[in-house]
Amino acid sequence: MARPRPPARLSTLLAAFLAAVLALAAVAPAGAVEREAADPDAPPTASLPPPAGAPPAGEVYVAETGHYLRGAFLAYWQEHGGAAVFGYPLSEEYRATLADGVSRTVQLFDYARFEYHPDLAPAGAAVQLGQLGREAMGALIYPPSPPFPTAPGR
Repeated sequence: MARPRPPARLSTLLAAFLAAVLALAAVAPAGAVEREAADPDAPPTASLPPPAGAPPAGEVYVAETGHYLRGAFLAYWQEHGGAAVFGYPLSEEYRATLADGVSRTVQLFDYARFEYHPDLAPAGAAVQLGQLGREAMGALIYPPSPPFPTAPGR
């Protein structure tokens, strides 16, 4: 049996949201100078060739996207659901100045941005997920909606 397709409006909204999230990864925080296309600090998204032999211990080459996973990001990805939860890596690790103004090592995935917080390593939480939705929505506030009316007989 064929899998039902989501409504066209939902697909359009999801595509727009994903485009906005990916665009955020390349946007500098407010007040920062815009990056040039050849900037070495831009996310390294070009696919890399597979290793000639076996990759070093603690490193995995993901052939689906041509990117490597290593170290703490590899461990977090494997321990918390891998490709089924986060998708495949879309970039290599790189340094980025995040919304809080701190420069951190990050890596982009299909459904997440991993951030390395060395100050949280002793607590076992060195890898954090980026707050992409919060960054995308910024200061946008929705007015509170009235509660649903009570159904008769309840």
